[in-house]
Amino acid sequence: MNKTELINLFNNSFNEFLDILIEKFPKEQEFILINILINTQRLKHADIMVNFSNILIPNKQLILDKSPDFFIHKTSHMFYGINEHINSSNSFKRIWNYLQPEEREMLWKWFKLFLKICSEYYKD
Repeated sequence: MNKTELINLFNNSFNEFLDILIEKFPKEQEFILINILINTQRLKHADIMVNFSNILIPNKQLILDKSPDFFIHKTSHMFYGINEHINSSNSFKRIWNYLQPEEREMLWKWFKLFLKICSEYYKD
């Protein structure tokens, strides 16, 4: 895939992922805020992809090993700094303990996909 295709894949995948998170966790305000900011074009997918890359790529082994430490300790800056309205990002840490095993597996699949996209995009 070329860079444009990878960006489009990330954008579409992230939108779908965010919809699932909002449906599953309607009171998790951070997910709702991110959705609003994207829809009002005050937050760009490219910025999200950069942040994801900066967190996912260095923590590749934690993701591949499905280590809970990734969500508990490594995602606090997942959305931090990409918009002045987002001061922290503890949503994944908050929801982790409430997830059923199949929901955790679904989350791992999404993050493995994002890791693959980001790694491919930044491999050059």
